Amino acid sequence: MATVTRYSAAIRIMHWIMAILIIALLAMGWTMGQMEGPEKYQLMGIHKSLGLLALLLIIIRIALRLSSSVPASAKTVFGKLARIDHWLLYGFMFLIPASGFIMSWAGGRDTAFFSFFAIPGAVEKIPAIAGTAHSIHINANYGLGALIILHILAFAYHQFVEKEDLLKRISLKN
Repeated sequence: MATVTRYSAAIRIMHWIMAILIIALLAMGWTMGQMEGPEKYQLMGIHKSLGLLALLLIIIRIALRLSSSVPASAKTVFGKLARIDHWLLYGFMFLIPASGFIMSWAGGRDTAFFSFFAIPGAVEKIPAIAGTAHSIHINANYGLGALIILHILAFAYHQFVEKEDLLKRISLKN
């Protein structure tokens, strides 16, 4: 069996789409926290649509990851930490939009997916679930942010200090 040295094209494309989408969602969420008025709710509509897209894409990404051959991680502590980091990133990338959707639904608010369709909110508000989902949605972003920073620092260390060509594994260039 041949050794896989790069991720599949589908995984590489999904990596960069998700990176851009997650950074945009984090920036939008932080910006909305500073806003008031109708502009906040316009931005929130876009944020919800992009959040649903992120939820769909992470499900696809996990399925791709589980069904694809991937480059082997080093059989060291660093390799094990890299695998843990990746799976924690996937978990947070699922948890945050899922909790955002549950927060909106339990709060009785519809969630539109751009202008294609809307998922109706609960007929009767469920404050306990909405509040818990809100706490998870807000606080999980700190964990995601920390993991993203760790991910970038680990990449930089391996790419520039250890001189491993990690960028080639995830680059969109063939």
